[in-house]
Amino acid sequence: MLEIPYSPRDSTSIQLLFTRIAKKYDRTNRIISFGLDSVWRRRFIRSLADRRRIADVCCGSGALIPLLGNRILAGLDFTRAMLSIAALKKPAPRLVEGDAQKIPFTSGTFDAAVIVYSIRNIPDVPLALKELYRVLSPGGLLGILDFGVPKNKILESLYLIYFKRVMPFLGSRVAGDPSSYHYFVNSVINFPKRETFLQWMREAGFQNCRYEEYTLGAAICYLGEKGKD
Repeated sequence: MLEIPYSPRDSTSIQLLFTRIAKKYDRTNRIISFGLDSVWRRRFIRSLADRRRIADVCCGSGALIPLLGNRILAGLDFTRAMLSIAALKKPAPRLVEGDAQKIPFTSGTFDAAVIVYSIRNIPDVPLALKELYRVLSPGGLLGILDFGVPKNKILESLYLIYFKRVMPFLGSRVAGDPSSYHYFVNSVINFPKRETFLQWMREAGFQNCRYEEYTLGAAICYLGEKGKD
């Protein structure tokens, strides 16, 4: 198979990546995370317990739809192949093909916005954070869940052995695209550190920015709020 390089700075290449792996995306994530991706997702949505108008940005295959139901008012993704899979989930929310850097929703529409396992794939993350801030109503909540790297040095070393050697092998075997999971590993490792990302959130206007580590830092939940004034 021809290896195709993917880069978060090249949105066309990322669209190609997710188009190629769309049909096997959910199954591959379950395998490479030993099922923890679902555990983390269910834990993450507890942060949204009191939210009823949620935007699922970079919604991908729609894994949150069965968990949040009609509380998701709209799902946004820029890969049509992923949206086609999300459209099969029930209950079906409004699904829109579009860019997280220029969200095609009216300002102040949602009381929560979420991005799950996707923030690393956006070329201009600070711009996307500003757009997420814009579409939230006063008091709205931003929730971001993604893979992380443990801070403990021993755990980090063990984690990176799995991450760099085993995960790409498993991912490429299941998804049939070796380049996609080499990209995945690099995107997690190269993503800004926790405090840097919190600062990006603050610069976009969010208040009370914080993070919570899942499974010793293998995943990270970031939360921030839009002021009520």
